[in-house]
Amino acid sequence: MRELESIWLGEIPYFDALELQEATARSLRPDSQVGQILGLTHPLTITLGIRSEKSSDLKVSHMELEEKGVEVVQTGRGGQATLHNPGQLVIYPIVDLKVLGLGVRNYVCLLENVTTQFFHDLGIKVTRPRDEPGLYSKKGKLAFFGIQVKRGITFHGVSINVENNLEDFKLIRSCGLDSDKIDLLRGHEIQRSIRSLFDLWTQIFAEKISEAAPRKVRSDSGLTLKTRLITP
Repeated sequence: MRELESIWLGEIPYFDALELQEATARSLRPDSQVGQILGLTHPLTITLGIRSEKSSDLKVSHMELEEKGVEVVQTGRGGQATLHNPGQLVIYPIVDLKVLGLGVRNYVCLLENVTTQFFHDLGIKVTRPRDEPGLYSKKGKLAFFGIQVKRGITFHGVSINVENNLEDFKLIRSCGLDSDKIDLLRGHEIQRSIRSLFDLWTQIFAEKISEAAPRKVRSDSGLTLKTRLITP
């Protein structure tokens, strides 16, 4: 039996989360663990993926961003510019794809399927209208995806707008797009706490990752989901 642990961290700085992801990856035990899912929120932070161009993806100068107290971080995840701020749910699954017998493409599809089911369970219909990863309601983009895989271990993951300030997105070309409309869950009268939304997402993830793994992996391991709260 292998464990998939769900850990709620609350709000932590982006660099602390990067270090925690690395530490989590180093501590995984393939004989007893599939991985850990980290749930958290970030202070106002702009992240630049491997395809980002600062000159075009940032709509304001670095001086203006410093004055606003906005951190700008170059990351190793896929994609272009995205933004995290208080009230946005951020989910980092740190899982061993080798243990699960999954390829990167299958894993990305898994994240999208989990998040689509998450919205469905909340009564919100979403679509993926573009080739770039991302889920949209009729009002705009609700979920953002960007991952990195090192030595078969996944990093980064999913961010979902819940009750964050959408005006902050005017600081960037979100995922390389100038006119992308942005939506949030509170606009759909979803009143659940960010923590309870994280718990719902992780339950769906545990179910779907069990289904996605090859039959031999499922029969050899089985998965149990444990939860843990860490107070920052």
